[in-house]
Amino acid sequence: MSLTYQVFALHDWQVNFNAAAIASANSISDQSLKICGSFRAYNDYIGFIWKNTDTKNHAMFRHEKVTDFADIIIDFDVSFTGAVKPFDAAIEDKAPALAVYYSDGTILTHLLRDSLTGNNHYHIDFSNLFERRMVENPDYDPSDPESQPYVLQLFPLPTTGIETVVMAIVPTYYDYTNVTCTGRFDEFTVFFSNYTVTGGFTTIDDYERETHFFRVAEGYDDECFRNPRNLLMFNRKLGYRDVINLYIGASHYYEKVGIAGADSEDYNNFKVVESKGLCLAFSEWLKCLCYYMPQYGFNRLIVSISMENLHIPEKWQQLFYDKESACYKAGRTGWEPPTFFFSPTNQEARIYYQRICEESLDIAISYLGSQNVTLQLGEPWWWWQEFMPGDVSIPYPNRPPCFYDQATVALHLSELGREIPVFDTSSFELTSKNIETANWLGMKLGDFSDFVRRIAKDKNVKYTILFFPPSVLDSKRVPKGMMYANFARQYWKFPNLDFIQIEDYDWLMTENKSHLSVFKFALKQLNYQFVKANYFAGFAWAEYQEPIEVKPYKKETTISMVPGGVSISATNEAAYFNVVSDQSIYNELQIRSETFSSGDVIYIKNSGTAYLAISAVNSTWGFTYLSGGMNMAPYQPYIMKCVYNGWGADTMWSNYLVSDYGSDGSVAAKVIDPEDNNDKSRPAYEGQWKKIERAANKGITLGFSDVFIWAGTQIRRDGYSLRKFMVPEIVNDIDIRFINKK
Repeated sequence: MSLTYQVFALHDWQVNFNAAAIASANSISDQSLKICGSFRAYNDYIGFIWKNTDTKNHAMFRHEKVTDFADIIIDFDVSFTGAVKPFDAAIEDKAPALAVYYSDGTILTHLLRDSLTGNNHYHIDFSNLFERRMVENPDYDPSDPESQPYVLQLFPLPTTGIETVVMAIVPTYYDYTNVTCTGRFDEFTVFFSNYTVTGGFTTIDDYERETHFFRVAEGYDDECFRNPRNLLMFNRKLGYRDVINLYIGASHYYEKVGIAGADSEDYNNFKVVESKGLCLAFSEWLKCLCYYMPQYGFNRLIVSISMENLHIPEKWQQLFYDKESACYKAGRTGWEPPTFFFSPTNQEARIYYQRICEESLDIAISYLGSQNVTLQLGEPWWWWQEFMPGDVSIPYPNRPPCFYDQATVALHLSELGREIPVFDTSSFELTSKNIETANWLGMKLGDFSDFVRRIAKDKNVKYTILFFPPSVLDSKRVPKGMMYANFARQYWKFPNLDFIQIEDYDWLMTENKSHLSVFKFALKQLNYQFVKANYFAGFAWAEYQEPIEVKPYKKETTISMVPGGVSISATNEAAYFNVVSDQSIYNELQIRSETFSSGDVIYIKNSGTAYLAISAVNSTWGFTYLSGGMNMAPYQPYIMKCVYNGWGADTMWSNYLVSDYGSDGSVAAKVIDPEDNNDKSRPAYEGQWKKIERAANKGITLGFSDVFIWAGTQIRRDGYSLRKFMVPEIVNDIDIRFINKK
């Protein structure tokens, strides 16, 4: 079934810009939008773009192309602030134009001033657009001083074959022939209001994917061209809800300035503005995103700020010693252009990083509330140059570590009383002093994490890190000394983080068996239960658009019955469910069943020696955290009392669960992990049983609390892009014994 779709809807317009400039298009309402940004070079050109062919959204949600634009009219008012050229600028002053791109490669332009009808109101009628051209005058008389060799002629623009429409946003000093930097940044705003479209209807599939348990991760560098409202609309259509993990990027979110007179097309000629922080384009984009999030079913935001940056000063950069050239060089990623890394010990870098964090958090908190915001330190590490900058396919000789910025060298001497060893390889000898240095570096990384954690706590928001095991803990890839330096276990273990996020793309995409370890990593290494662990499942890039294959991690994960225990004699409650937890298994129980009646009371007891997290799962597979601290050391058998309140309009557990704790109970069930225990038997014994089947609206599962998909809307097929994503198998049939069931 198809729906009528209005083309040229304001939220469908995008921006594009050259490398020196920056801009964002942000909806205020259906009829108003503002474009905000910065000009930094004389030839800066920002396009306000509408495309007839949607290449970014999921294929199921792309509108049908418009074949003829003859009946389409766009009306709007517009105002300008800052160093931006108005649409009604004089023709001789390079007046901005509406550029129309056709399927045959033709590009025709219509001066926007020719659609001005007065009082800053523009009336763009596609049936009456024309291009101004100077053509030879057939009546030219050289002997007549009044006669001109060329005359102005207006050529109508065709209304068919249109692929793209672009409004030009340029600085007041625009000169397309001058590609040099101005030496400053000039902020501007273009405000559209009273925007309407007449005609221009096409169709779009009437489809919205059911809500699922996957979460979406987006990046500003990837989505900066896009209106946040559009991004949210289509993420909702794909079934995403609740939380967005926003990586704010490595090259666009901050304000920067180029060297006056230098080539603006060379990114090396730009540096961050240390006193500025966020650029206007990102600030306004983030405000728009946070404003519209609740309207599309998203209530929580994770603001991820990594240690990567393309334009930080040299003194802030992590450095390695290059043996071949006998000099120090900056560590850089394999991206193109290759980004640098903040030194975690440089105090000036910390001040700047804090400014970025606080400005981002202030915006998010003002719209979503501090209780719904998390600050994330993205992939904290001391970089080691595994591959050539800008090319991950070429290994770097000796893979040297990046320990040698001035601040780190000086601090090592001050705190350890000796010069830091100069390693030209990451596989350095593990002498006692070298191990001391590596452990010290790990402490400095942990100290930086604590610094970021304090920023979060000062703003009363949650704090986490994004951890990448393949380049930190893979024993076949990572030298032991780098493991010491990059795994700040004491700083990241529970309860120092509110929860932890894990990604392992390198293992996942190569089917590395180490991938299986990530499911237990948070629990075994850092003592985080699964209710406090998130997983980044995969990219949504074109090169990864292979058939989706979800592999089970284990063929059997069962709950088997273990007889024994003592009944709770002091109560007359409805049911008792008891679990023995173990450090080697997923210590989370998710409750979801149609078999309960309103008013049923369930006792859940953890008689094991490990934490047990309890979650309720609603009808849309949203998780509600109930308890993660059953059996806090010293280990005691704790009971959680759950009262089922009946079906709600939107969730299975109306008002979720009411809970309290007791200290007595009976053992009735034990979770078995086949990898650690081959006893998969289910001993039968007398008593009343209830069977909970895994179906659309019921079941009990063991696994991560949230699984994130990167760039969720830019994908195909069924709404998420997983390639060989191996997950713990969902328990299909579980028998639970209810003792003394009334």
